[in-house]
Amino acid sequence: MGQFRRILTPGMDSPLTGTQGWRQFMGARKKMLGAYLTAKEEATGHEVQVWHGKVGEGWVRQWLHGFLPRKYGVTSGYIVSQGQTEETKLPHFDVIIYDRLEAPVLWIENTPDATEIGTSRAIPAEFVRGVLEVKAAFNTKSVADAIEHLSDLDSLLQDVDAPNQQFKKFLPQRFFTAVVFFELRNEDRNAWSALSKFIPDRNRVWPGGLILSGEGLRPEMSATIGVTHNTNSPPQPIEQSGKDLLNFAISDSVPCCGAYRSAIMQWTPNEFSKFSFDLLAMLNGTYQPGRSSSNHAMSWVDVPKKEEK
Repeated sequence: MGQFRRILTPGMDSPLTGTQGWRQFMGARKKMLGAYLTAKEEATGHEVQVWHGKVGEGWVRQWLHGFLPRKYGVTSGYIVSQGQTEETKLPHFDVIIYDRLEAPVLWIENTPDATEIGTSRAIPAEFVRGVLEVKAAFNTKSVADAIEHLSDLDSLLQDVDAPNQQFKKFLPQRFFTAVVFFELRNEDRNAWSALSKFIPDRNRVWPGGLILSGEGLRPEMSATIGVTHNTNSPPQPIEQSGKDLLNFAISDSVPCCGAYRSAIMQWTPNEFSKFSFDLLAMLNGTYQPGRSSSNHAMSWVDVPKKEEK
């Protein structure tokens, strides 16, 4: 597979095998990327090329609708708090995951050609479990825009409702956010400042990330974006590490919450699966940082086939 750009992980140009059903599970990612690329080609003649991003949002919702247990609803729409007045703006979010069995839908917005998954719904804040922003490509502007939009949730994260609170007005304690990007282009491989934006600047809910594909990398590769920190005592800064963002990369650290924290980007064929099952574990309250949430849909180098090459 010499046509693919090599990354700094030995064996990542070799044949893969994996746990039962891993290729079929990865089919959802392949469908999302295929639909996105088709829409991207169709959008080349548009004056403003945003169509492929809208298509991407719809496919992420469709993927989650099929993947998550039915007790979780997936929609685009609004998060409404009974602790806010009508003067407070009501931002629209790409993907809202909520308690489908318990949550009332306050209102529905749709258009004549909207599908069930494309319908926008208004969900009370106390029933929302997570919010995902979806962007076409990872770059400095798209990352800044996504994180700025997610900051619209800050007023709903200032406190946690007591279990016996009758009129709940905040997001739940286990609420999470993430940003999904469809691609990282070669022209943005040195956008280190964009990676650094995933470092928390204060002690609150902060997004993780998923990049579905990287230009020049083998088709199975995706990347997750997370946060790491120095465990030394006293805390020591972490220096930037990695050739560029199309390889394993760690950003320069910043001081936050009593430690030096860095954003970390990791490319492997397992990152889409890892992100999927970590998301499910966060919803179910079983997520453990630093530990694998599942062995489903995991792959590895097929050593016998590698030796045959």
